[in-house]
Amino acid sequence: MLNSNDDDGKAQVRQLVESTGFRPVDAGDLYMARVLEGMALLNMTLQMRTNGSWQSAWQLTEPAGAS
Repeated sequence: MLNSNDDDGKAQVRQLVESTGFRPVDAGDLYMARVLEGMALLNMTLQMRTNGSWQSAWQLTEPAGAS
């Protein structure tokens, strides 16, 4: 996920992510980092409660037919 107030920096990161075969998701401006940090905390809490492998990740999916 990308979030930044610097469009040039965001474009560079997008290019880097795409070069590794991933499809980046633009999460908006920098203020959205607070939301992403909450998602990370939820993931860590779930891993601690379930003795998880710590190799889990969030996966964003699109509705069928979306491009």
